[in-house]
Amino acid sequence: MPKLTHDHISSDDRRSSAMIIPRPDLGHVSRRLFIDSRDATSRRGAFDFTIKLDEAMGRNSFKNVTNVSLSAVAMPKCANEDYVVLDVVQFSDSNIDSSVPSLNDGFAVSFYDSSLLSPGDVKLSDKCFSQTVRFDPPRNLDKLDVRVLKHDGTVVTEADTSNANSMSMLFDITMLGS
Repeated sequence: MPKLTHDHISSDDRRSSAMIIPRPDLGHVSRRLFIDSRDATSRRGAFDFTIKLDEAMGRNSFKNVTNVSLSAVAMPKCANEDYVVLDVVQFSDSNIDSSVPSLNDGFAVSFYDSSLLSPGDVKLSDKCFSQTVRFDPPRNLDKLDVRVLKHDGTVVTEADTSNANSMSMLFDITMLGS
């Protein structure tokens, strides 16, 4: 069999094309979930809220979830912070180890796109780290409890964002197929 000569594939992986082309996993279903804090079912603050997925979407379509990844977040700039911690209670199986105590239990860290943003300015960010959680065994998701935290572990308030009071997130969710 001739060797493949793709520069981006190491010589160890050039044995056959079957090893290079990933096959789709027919046992899983992927969905996207977009949430907006303005659709919260209950609020404890502008950046501390719950969204019940069955009420927000008219059905609970997130059964047997095996994997959740945060793809993007739109969050107002928080005064005196370079990042915020996204704490989603249902996704607390984070793999983050940090000198920042609030980060150790957080789901993801979202960095602001630019230090030139003023408090309250919003710009979409895909600069999120440790934003994937895997469930074994799979779980059903019927709600998301979200808190956005500052470095000191306190919840972001409207005063921190020049009265901006909403945020949104886009998740990729993988479930066992039926």
